[in-house]
Amino acid sequence: MTNNEFDKLLNNFFNAEWGQNVSRYQAYSPSRLALEFNGDTLELAYSVIGHEPKDVEVSLTRDKIYIKAKKNTEDKSPANQFVKDIDEAINLSKEYDGTTTFAEIKNGLLLISIDKREEQKPKKINIKF
Repeated sequence: MTNNEFDKLLNNFFNAEWGQNVSRYQAYSPSRLALEFNGDTLELAYSVIGHEPKDVEVSLTRDKIYIKAKKNTEDKSPANQFVKDIDEAINLSKEYDGTTTFAEIKNGLLLISIDKREEQKPKKINIKF
């Protein structure tokens, strides 16, 4: 491929028509949520990259975890175009208890730990002999 052909290729790719139709293309979006069952604890990691920790809200009901964060509209930096509002509801299994919950934000990840309900934890039974 000559330089001229390469220039034509780039011009065709970045022409005005492509820019007008960009909304029909879907960009790859990695999963924002990872779950791990660690003994008697459910551990969730949720991506909140680009959001200030003070702007992230987490609430819990009997069967759902709600995660909310608003995009900072005053930030005009190019990187802020990749930040989106978050309004997520994650279903929670009934075996987990919202009363023993811990959350923190580390390196752009919201980390939430939820313990199993006491009645769901295995209990050792003593055997008489």
